[in-house]
Amino acid sequence: MRRRIFAALVAAFMLVGMVGLLAACGGADVADHALVGTWSWNTAPGYQLIFNEDGTGTRGGAGNPVESFTWSAPSDGRLRINRDNAPSGEIRREQWDYSFGEGNALTIHSRQNRDLRYTYSRVGAAPEVTDPAQNDPTDAPPVANGESALAGTTWNWEDNAAFQYVFNADGTGQRGGGGATVEQFNWSAEGDHLQIESPDGEVLMFNVAQESWTYDILDGTLTLESRQGGGTYVYVLAD
Repeated sequence: MRRRIFAALVAAFMLVGMVGLLAACGGADVADHALVGTWSWNTAPGYQLIFNEDGTGTRGGAGNPVESFTWSAPSDGRLRINRDNAPSGEIRREQWDYSFGEGNALTIHSRQNRDLRYTYSRVGAAPEVTDPAQNDPTDAPPVANGESALAGTTWNWEDNAAFQYVFNADGTGQRGGGGATVEQFNWSAEGDHLQIESPDGEVLMFNVAQESWTYDILDGTLTLESRQGGGTYVYVLAD
């Protein structure tokens, strides 16, 4: 089963590369997306965020270097910015919530660092854009642990299957094995935000007592991306 999943992941990665990382939307949908255009940062108008209709883009200016990226905005209402040449230690796969306001305003709010929120104005003449279906996920009610997709699951790390994450429905869990110490933790999930806490206040294996992760479950795989700079890890659902 693990080999089949790995082969599928490799095939998916190759496909994504060939189409320029225009995942989930497809080229036509990206070309027609309301994000396409040039946006000027309200705090420093010389800094511009540009979304091209082919899924490429740039950002920078006002004394900041200009960097290139690819982008997509799947039906989940999330903006993904892919920075293949990001410096070491910086997030390569950014995820943002976005919303449109009056006066051609665009606000983006990081899903990986809740302190990052920016507002831009569209450059050039364009009709005002609105997206009534776009809701601020910070207003979404929390999900009880027992109702989370993580509840009652066990996951094997793809790099070392002996290392496991176990998420119990009562909000407790454990992880470790494969040469790593097995440690207990408490967990909670809201949206795609996973919080892992030490039950006794001591630091966990990532050297903090409270960990913040973005998680995604797709086709029997769990991806955990640290919101604190701890890296990205992929796990496979245990049989």
